[in-house]
Amino acid sequence: MIGEWFYHAEKPDERWCYREATATDVGLSRTADGPVTLRLSPLAFRDAYRPVLTTFTFAERDAMIRGMIGASNAFYAAAIRIGNHPFIEFAGLMNEYIKVATRAHAQGIDFTESSTHSGIPLPMQTYEAAYIGEKLGCIYGPSLSRPDLFRKFLESMGVVQPDGNAAIPPAIPST
Repeated sequence: MIGEWFYHAEKPDERWCYREATATDVGLSRTADGPVTLRLSPLAFRDAYRPVLTTFTFAERDAMIRGMIGASNAFYAAAIRIGNHPFIEFAGLMNEYIKVATRAHAQGIDFTESSTHSGIPLPMQTYEAAYIGEKLGCIYGPSLSRPDLFRKFLESMGVVQPDGNAAIPPAIPST
């Protein structure tokens, strides 16, 4: 494979993933004149490109968790001093991420690679998803009650495609 995937916005509301590849990389039997550029929507990218990545050692991830806890505590203290309740809610989002990342870490999952870009999920329970929804609702709920903004929010998360079809990925088998 020639290059890494990168994002490019052709329009402000449209993101695509690109990567240069050879004809062989993309399953073509003929030889192309130089590299070809693959173009995938973020949804297709997530479904088609799920590498198993391990960037950091267990000890490095352990130190990251401690650092994230310290950063979250510092943010919470500063947010309380500021006094803006929706802003304080971001501390709840950070702490929920830390909790789920800690569980992933204990299971040997490199949480630093768990994102929409890799398609690698964090081990999350339904009550944790509800908590995240509650926090996002507190922060942005009234703003996202407009149907056009809510649709754009869901499209950007990769849950709904621009054509309105559901884009929930297939279940990933547990290991």
